[in-house]
Amino acid sequence: AHEGVALRDLNYEADKAATVELDLVATGDGGVVEVQGAGEEATFSHSELLEMLAQGEKGIAALIVAQRAVLADLSAAAT
Repeated sequence: AHEGVALRDLNYEADKAATVELDLVATGDGGVVEVQGAGEEATFSHSELLEMLAQGEKGIAALIVAQRAVLADLSAAAT
């Protein structure tokens, strides 16, 4: 969280200033591989945890879409 707002993909300055951090790793089918969170400078509530997880899931879903598009383009170019 940065200034009380859950954000993802922070730049260096925002990441450095974040009071809470949550790292999330998941598979393409939604399986969770790793969750690591810490209140760097503050505590966080259960609802804030859920919001951070939701933001992480949205980011992972967007990455998967982008990766699949690149792989499809590479596959089409190879044929």
